[in-house]
Amino acid sequence: SPSGLPRKAHPLLFCGAMAPCGMLWPVLSVAGKALFLAVAGLLVGLSSPYGALYEFPAASCDGPALPANHSGLQVLIYGPSKVGTKQMSQALMQLGVRYSYHSEDFIYMVWHRLTQDFWRRKGGRQGPRSGRASENSAVELVAGVDKLVADSDLDLQVAQGIEPEVLAASISRCGARSLSFDGAEELFWPVYNVSPGVKVLSMNWRAYPLWRKSWDDFIVWAQMYAGLAALVHSPIHLTPVGALLIRGFEYLEGNTIQHRLRAGGPEQGSGNLTVGLLLWMWQTIPGWYLPHTNAGLRYTPPDEESYDQYFADARRRIPAERLFEFDVNVHTFKDLCTFLELRGPALCESDETLPNDLPNYGNIEGRAPNMNRVATALLLILHVVQYKLLHFAWRSLCERRRKSESKRD
Repeated sequence: SPSGLPRKAHPLLFCGAMAPCGMLWPVLSVAGKALFLAVAGLLVGLSSPYGALYEFPAASCDGPALPANHSGLQVLIYGPSKVGTKQMSQALMQLGVRYSYHSEDFIYMVWHRLTQDFWRRKGGRQGPRSGRASENSAVELVAGVDKLVADSDLDLQVAQGIEPEVLAASISRCGARSLSFDGAEELFWPVYNVSPGVKVLSMNWRAYPLWRKSWDDFIVWAQMYAGLAALVHSPIHLTPVGALLIRGFEYLEGNTIQHRLRAGGPEQGSGNLTVGLLLWMWQTIPGWYLPHTNAGLRYTPPDEESYDQYFADARRRIPAERLFEFDVNVHTFKDLCTFLELRGPALCESDETLPNDLPNYGNIEGRAPNMNRVATALLLILHVVQYKLLHFAWRSLCERRRKSESKRD
C-alpha cells in the first residue's frame, strides 16, 4: 500500500484504514459493532416492523365492564416517584388485592391501547406509535425516535379529552383493584373521578429536600441501567427471529401472553412471569412503554412549594374518611388493613412496617430470577449470531473493496 503498511480487511467501516491503531483496533472494532447493533435494534424496535408477529391485537382485557363511570378500583396510591409507591403496590399484593397495578402495568394493560384508540377515533396517528408497520414505516421510525427523546403532551391530551365512561370501562375490564401513579401523576384525577368510593393512600412522608436528592440520584442510575438494558435487549428487535422466538414460547407455555393481556394480570411485580412473557415485555418496551414516558403524564415537583401543594391538593379534594397519609417508617400492615377495612389476611395482624426489599432497577427481572437468566441467555446467543453476521457481511464488503483496489493497482 502507499503508506507501506500491510493492507488488512478489518470488518468495520474503514477496511484497514485503522491498522495503525495496532492492538487497540480489535477492541474498537468489537465495541463499535456492538454499539451499532444496539442502536439499530432500538431504532427497529421503535418502528416495530414485525409487530404483527407478537402484538396479539385481539388479546385485550375482556372482563365485564362495570356500570358507566365506575372503574372498579378500590385503592389509589397518590404520590410521585420515590415516595414508596412501588413498596405500597407490593404490600397490597401481599394482602391479596387483585390486581395491584403499578404505573407500568397500567400503561401495558390499559393506557397504550386506550391512547391508540383515542387517536384512531380522532382520525390520525398522532399519538405514540401503535407498533404496526406500514407504508410509512421509515417516517414513523423517525417520528418514534423523536417521541422517545423529546417531551410532548400527547398523552396529556388523551387524559384531558377521553370520555370518562371510556376510561372507566377500559380499567374495569382488566379487573384491577389498586393503582399507583408514579410516572403518570397527571392521570390521578381523571381516574379518581371515575372511581366512586375509592380510598386513597397519600405517600406524604418524605420532606422535599430528601425526596429531591432521592429522585436526582435515582434518575442518573436509572438512565445508566436503561442504557445497559437497551444494549442487552437490542437483538430481540433487530430481526424477525426475536418475534418468532416469542411466538415459539407462547405456544410452548400455553398462550401465557395472550392470557395475561385478556385477564389483566398478573402484575409485572408479582414474579409470576415466564420466559415468553419476559421476552415479550422486552420486545414491546420501545413501542408500548417508552413513548408514554415523555408524553405529558409525569409530574415532578420543581420546588418545595410545588411539592407541598401537590399533597395539599389531595387533602383538599378527597374526603378525610377516604384519605390516609401513609408514613412507611411509622405505619404498619395493621394500620393499612384498618383503613382499607380488610379482614382475613394474617398480615393484617402484623405490627411490622411494610418491607422495603425492592430494587430500584430491574424489579421485574429480580422477581423472576430463573426466568430472567434463561431469557437473557437467549438474547446473548442472538447477540453472538447477529454479531457474527455483521462481521461476515462487512468482511465480505471489505474483501470486495480490496480485490477492486488490487485490480486497479
